[in-house]
Amino acid sequence: MNVNHKNTRLFQSTFQYCLQIYNLYAKLVIFAAEKKKTTSHSVTMAYNNKETYTREQIEEIKAWYDAHQAELPKEIELCQGEVCKDLPKMVGAVLATAEEQFNNPTFKRLLQYLFDVRQKIEGQA
Repeated sequence: MNVNHKNTRLFQSTFQYCLQIYNLYAKLVIFAAEKKKTTSHSVTMAYNNKETYTREQIEEIKAWYDAHQAELPKEIELCQGEVCKDLPKMVGAVLATAEEQFNNPTFKRLLQYLFDVRQKIEGQA
């Protein structure tokens, strides 16, 4: 059996990158909860009740990024303390995950990142 080790390593590194982003968001949710004097449990519960994304929503956001790929900044700050140093790489990794995990509740915050970045970019234009 011939296995393409380059693709396997690329998938593993992409998956690890997505998990790092997801873990960062989990920490940000807890931090935001502490700043607002609410419990992280109530924030998590509200977050978990959000519906997952549809394939159409993912296709729409993917089409938007494909159309604006040349205009993407290398670095973006969504809010104070939340900076993405390599936006094109991050978008590619999250879009790859989105195509497979769009209806998985575990990844919904990671996928929301795509919409947050688009909103920030459109607001700067």
